[in-house]
Amino acid sequence: MPVKKRALENVRRKLSIPFMRINPPRSPVPHLLSSNAIPNEEERKLIREAIVEAEARISQIIGDGEARGFEQRTLSTLKDFVCTHRALLSSIRYLPPELLQEVFLLYSETSTGYHRWIKPPFILGQICRSWRKVAISLPALWDRLPAFKLAASWTRGLAYSAFVRELLSRSGNSTTLKVYIRAPFAEIHKGHPVIDVLTQDANRIQTLTIESGVATFRLFSPMKEQLKNLEQLKLAFWTKQTFDPSDGKGLVDAFSSVPRLKSVCIMGRCPPNLFIPWPDIEEYMERYDGGRVSEVLQHSKGNLTTLEVVKNIHHPAPMIPPTKLERLRTLRVRLDDPSESASRFLSNLTLPAVESVHVVYGGHVVRILSEMLSHSSLTRSLRKLAFRGTITHTITELETLFSHIPQLSELDMEITDGDYAFLHIFENVSRQSPILPLLEKLSIYTISTTGTEDLFNGIARVRCECANTETMPSSISTLSDPADMDFDLIQEIRPLKMFRINIPSRELRLTSQAALNNWTIPTRAKQYRDTAKLRMWGAELVDCFPWYFADPEPGLCLGDQKTTKHLEKGKMPKFPQRWDSILTEIEAFNTDGFDSVSLRVSSSSFLPLFYGYSERLTPNVNICTQASKLHYILLDIARAPVMYTLNERNFSYVQRARTLLNNWRAVLDCLSEYRWVLTGSSSLFYVISESREFDRWTMVNTLTDTFYSNTLP
Repeated sequence: MPVKKRALENVRRKLSIPFMRINPPRSPVPHLLSSNAIPNEEERKLIREAIVEAEARISQIIGDGEARGFEQRTLSTLKDFVCTHRALLSSIRYLPPELLQEVFLLYSETSTGYHRWIKPPFILGQICRSWRKVAISLPALWDRLPAFKLAASWTRGLAYSAFVRELLSRSGNSTTLKVYIRAPFAEIHKGHPVIDVLTQDANRIQTLTIESGVATFRLFSPMKEQLKNLEQLKLAFWTKQTFDPSDGKGLVDAFSSVPRLKSVCIMGRCPPNLFIPWPDIEEYMERYDGGRVSEVLQHSKGNLTTLEVVKNIHHPAPMIPPTKLERLRTLRVRLDDPSESASRFLSNLTLPAVESVHVVYGGHVVRILSEMLSHSSLTRSLRKLAFRGTITHTITELETLFSHIPQLSELDMEITDGDYAFLHIFENVSRQSPILPLLEKLSIYTISTTGTEDLFNGIARVRCECANTETMPSSISTLSDPADMDFDLIQEIRPLKMFRINIPSRELRLTSQAALNNWTIPTRAKQYRDTAKLRMWGAELVDCFPWYFADPEPGLCLGDQKTTKHLEKGKMPKFPQRWDSILTEIEAFNTDGFDSVSLRVSSSSFLPLFYGYSERLTPNVNICTQASKLHYILLDIARAPVMYTLNERNFSYVQRARTLLNNWRAVLDCLSEYRWVLTGSSSLFYVISESREFDRWTMVNTLTDTFYSNTLP
């Protein structure tokens, strides 16, 4: 290029507006921008004035039309200026160290588990010098140590040993150390530097979790007399070896002298020579093959308060003699193999003080429960019962079971093989002795409610809508202790406080909700077209990021390995950019699409499109409730976890979804027949008529699970 032409090109480039340099507004407090110092009153006044001036310029640019080139870059600079100076006024700068430490502790408790690196303490110490000082001076923040992967070669280095010592020194004299050793299927015979460092502070360990081979467990023998503060012990024997009782390699006696040990969990191939002070154990959990449940029931039956046993189809249940557990309060059992030993394991138990029972059995669970609970029916201590089985139960069998536990207040059961005939016992209250008159919470697990809508609504009408003044005479309301009640004379029922249906599939939950609420379907061509448009937008939002909306809960992305790894590493996931245009179309339909729908209602009454309840507004509105999926998709976006909102683009999408939902809020006043609402990750919750007259927005969108988890042991 000739010199003259090149010079002219340089001049043109410098004079071109899109390439002009943007000078940000001058900060009134430049000395505070790179520190966490607290501004004084005069400085706060200057900061507020600068923010107001910058926001006025932003409003002026936006009001002049679409910002492009130079204006767009100016707008971005002004927004950064406002964001930076608003941070100077953040209330967290004014918190005293004591309150800041409480905030740090709450934040550290949000960690998802030991299988991931415990990051909160380290992150909190990397913000600024003052935060680092506060974090290091808080021993409780460092008592949960990261996972020690002993099989990795780098854990034997001097640097790693120094790292462990630094963690222990930061924990101070805390006696609540939580140690996790992870080396699955690794048989470590030689000593390990990490174990040597931990041995020096063994008297401060409160919780110890070990997942490794049997040889690794033997490395803890030097701690044998020092684990004086150990209360919880979790042993996962991940090994392929089998040991004979006379084989010395299967000897694990490092935990034989632990005076404060109360809780023990054993998983995997437990060696035959495992020595633990069983008479002192109060909580025992055994998972899969191996274990010591027979020995525990023999030696600690007088102190045991919690018992959990899980055996899959490949692991037989232990054989036990008739056993009475005087102090047992909680029993959780899962036996997938319906063998004779499994049935006898349950039927041989006598539990006079049990309060909560959760049982999953691979056979006829109702008969087994009836036999087990008949041994302890006189004390009437049981309050919560949850069970799953593989064989359909009849009304007679359930009546026999419930006759042993009339005092029950919470029940969680399942519809097996689609046979729901037994549910009629809850609907029939005209019988002389009502079934479970004190029942307050009822949860039913099913695949679908197809064909059972009238039955579920009948149960809700009879057990939930009954008035207290008419159905609770003095025989129930004045007696608080079930042991004082004569259930043969009681002819009234206590109203259910909660009636829940658990449905695993998201699509089936929405379909069941529509059927249970008797929502109508489209009947006109225009309604079909508009419903198809709403469903199209919902499908596009989901197709752009399907794993975000996957079960069991939006945002977890359990089905996408790439996103899951990013979340584990603390990386901020990003919502698809395609959502911008989709949300724009929905917003345009919200404001301009009412003429095409031919509604004689206000724009604030758009939500009937999603719920199908609009007969109170106009007879012309009769929209298919399947379009409500768009509302729930927007609700999932509006409820995005905090880690998603840290990204500016993600936060804008969340705000737009919230704005859309807020614009439709007034229509919920029309939903007088909104009986069944979605709650939690897998449930339909019945709302009694009295509650529907209050804030329906809160009723529909903020309910949380208050009953059993769907995942039994």
